[in-house]
Amino acid sequence: MKEEIKSLFTKMELKATEFKSRQIEKMAERITAKMDKKVNLTDEQKAKVYQINMDMLTKGKAIMTDKSGNSMKEKKNIIKGEMKEEWFEFKNTLTEEQLSKIKHINKFEKKLEK
Repeated sequence: MKEEIKSLFTKMELKATEFKSRQIEKMAERITAKMDKKVNLTDEQKAKVYQINMDMLTKGKAIMTDKSGNSMKEKKNIIKGEMKEEWFEFKNTLTEEQLSKIKHINKFEKKLEK
């Protein structure tokens, strides 16, 4: 009986992890689609932008759920540092014209510079 219960909990944990992974994928898809609508990404850019979004969301989730004892402010600073790296990937993927069309990215860049 104990083994059956343990097996059931293991399956439930795996499903919860899988569900969370799908949530991140869906969020990355929505963000990428929104960017595509604004700047008309090429197929190659869509793939790269999707991967950048997946990386950012995955890293952000890992940092926010980390139990290492960092305060919320420290976690936000860590995320900000990670996002600076991802931002450079966006800049290398999109054209200058595309970057100028994305207002929230331009605002984000100014925040990163502070």
